[in-house]
Amino acid sequence: MLIRNYLICSIFCLFLCNCKSENNYKNRYTLEKSDESIVINLNSNSTNKSVCIQYLLANDSNYLAILRNKYRAIELFNLDSKKLSRVTEIKKEGPNAFSTSYGFVLKNIDTMYVIGVSPQEVGVFTGNGEITRRIPYGKDSYGRRVNPSLSGLGSRPIIYGDSLFLVPAVTAGESSGIFNSSNQEHSSVSISINLNTFESRASTLKVPQEFIGKDITGINVWREIGNKNCFIYSFSLSDELFITYDHINFKKIPIETNYKFQLREDLSKYSSRGFNAAMEYIFSKDEVINILYDKFRSCYYIVVNKRISNFPKEVDYRLYGVYPSFFIIILDKNFKHEGEVYFPEDLYNCKMMFITKEGLYISEDNINNPSFNEDIMRFRLFTLEKL
Repeated sequence: MLIRNYLICSIFCLFLCNCKSENNYKNRYTLEKSDESIVINLNSNSTNKSVCIQYLLANDSNYLAILRNKYRAIELFNLDSKKLSRVTEIKKEGPNAFSTSYGFVLKNIDTMYVIGVSPQEVGVFTGNGEITRRIPYGKDSYGRRVNPSLSGLGSRPIIYGDSLFLVPAVTAGESSGIFNSSNQEHSSVSISINLNTFESRASTLKVPQEFIGKDITGINVWREIGNKNCFIYSFSLSDELFITYDHINFKKIPIETNYKFQLREDLSKYSSRGFNAAMEYIFSKDEVINILYDKFRSCYYIVVNKRISNFPKEVDYRLYGVYPSFFIIILDKNFKHEGEVYFPEDLYNCKMMFITKEGLYISEDNINNPSFNEDIMRFRLFTLEKL
């Protein structure tokens, strides 16, 4: 009997250890808050929030470019002098008029690519707002249809080699939000535009077939270029990363984390119940909202919009969208778990962050932050530290 009980106990303990090991990653690194910050005074036409920013090192100076949708402009700040260097206006009228933009990318200080949605075109802008070329992308050079590009935040346009890469939208409106094989046929994960020949090509790599049959209403696609120039994709209905080196095949990798994701499944059902019901459902679920590759430290920062369990009686859902609760999962260059960092609510804006050789800068301009000031823009430095 003693031996029997011992065996049962041993098997039970082994079972617990195996279960625990599946979801008990050790934190080897963290992001440590530094005393260093960047503070920039703003003028009356600027705001300290945006969903599309870009850090640029040029001529031995550090710059931050920020899209201001409200004022239809892209502002370029010198982070060393902490002053506004230039404002590039996106004009509404005249020969340089351009449609509303949700994204841009600077090739250098004097050349930027601005993404228009209606019409679907890329504008090649000079710093003073002159458009030197317009590149349509509604269809590629082979006549293949491309959905309007989503180019804010984690799906921002990227220049790699001689090409500009855009992330097209993923839609299934004609099938009531249910993604089917016909939708997939027109759902390339990227479109590339050769910046020398201006030939455009829709990728033959499609949205993964795992999503066929699922309600993809409100799906977001985030994308980054990482170690060994791989492209990393995240689809907001999945807790996995999709990696490609050739834009022909995906390698699927689960996001290693101790956190238990709860993801959206059927937003269309809640959308039919009205705005508030849809918003409460969205924010009661988790979502990866950005992927950043830190080339200086060879690691990834996976930014997660953390779900809200209890909503107050009086709630402004817009604020949840602009200033979500978040945490960051740190993965090494091989996508192995290195740490998880949970940030306090109402202090930071996780939609405005960038990486320099010093570390990760995160905006402190959260409207609920007691020290919030709309006349300044602040970024706090976080450094990657081994535990």
